[in-house]
Amino acid sequence: MTFLEICQKVAREGGLAVRIASVTDQSGMAAKVVDWTQEAWSEIQVWRNWDFMRATATIPVVAGTRTYDIAALTSSRFASWDNTDFVLLRADGSRARVAQTSYARFNEDTRFSDFPLQEPSIAAMAASFQLLLNTIPIANATLTNDYWKTAFTLALDTDTPDMPVDWHVGIAYKALEKYAMHEEAPEAMGKARREWARVRSQMLKRALPPVEIGVQPLAFGRRFR
Repeated sequence: MTFLEICQKVAREGGLAVRIASVTDQSGMAAKVVDWTQEAWSEIQVWRNWDFMRATATIPVVAGTRTYDIAALTSSRFASWDNTDFVLLRADGSRARVAQTSYARFNEDTRFSDFPLQEPSIAAMAASFQLLLNTIPIANATLTNDYWKTAFTLALDTDTPDMPVDWHVGIAYKALEKYAMHEEAPEAMGKARREWARVRSQMLKRALPPVEIGVQPLAFGRRFR
């Protein structure tokens, strides 16, 4: 569903006497529906570390070059790295782990280093969107890692949420909930919460990374939400 189609669904589900032909240049209740839909999608994106908010970065490593400008990742909505370690893919197809550390730790450990000519084993991200390696690479290779994307705001009629289409209706019902709160409409609120709970349940089951079970004992007597 496009942004426009989601807004139109909100209006239908709420029984609103408005016609939304475009998300731009609206006023009154139609403008509120557009705003509520934008807000609903923004809130959903940051609510959990959803699988659909994750992407993979590929960084070419050039022999003799230790510092890499990865500002281009910002155009791919880069927020933060997902994994602690990078994967170094060598030209022969073999792989090696490149550990990620904080810039402060990296700077402390390498400020007196001569940076030997060898395969890198540690990387750090500087605030200037530079990726720093602890050695000078001896051969061309590729670094990969998953990253979390920043949220994006629906703005144009044809903008489409980048999550599975089956869950687009969840945005509409979450927006409908906002309408119901604004208008104090109990019937619309009941429907919105019921349908959003249904979609949300599917998302929590299917769109989250696997849970890793640690060695710490479970805490009893306390309820977590």
